[in-house]
Amino acid sequence: MRDAIISALALMDETDAISCLLEATREREANHRAEMRRRLIQAEEERDTAEGAGVIISIICDVFEVDESDLRGSARGSRIWEARSTAYVLMMDLLDMLPREVASTLGRERSTVVKVSARARLSESRRSRLSRSLCVDALA
Repeated sequence: MRDAIISALALMDETDAISCLLEATREREANHRAEMRRRLIQAEEERDTAEGAGVIISIICDVFEVDESDLRGSARGSRIWEARSTAYVLMMDLLDMLPREVASTLGRERSTVVKVSARARLSESRRSRLSRSLCVDALA
């Protein structure tokens, strides 16, 4: 590639060659700036998602009166299950997180997040709807 560019430049007069090199340099710099902006936007979105997940976890712990370590850990029980399932559903619905992102945030398996959130959506008991609405109200 480099040899082809050098050969092409050799065929041009000096002014055209300089213009061509300047244009190529400008294009490369523009592409680099665009890539840096894209990375910055992506980092900001990831940070916002992480902050939002932290807020949801905090509210879930307050509403369900569970410790964050229990929510993230292997503790069992109906209150813990409901708190986890509500956290999964809210993170996916409100933050548009994928199950794998929710799983890594809470230290769970992706398949567990998918299975539990699907079961929580199917049950849709009055209590679970109330719990979710309390959490959403606390977020507002």
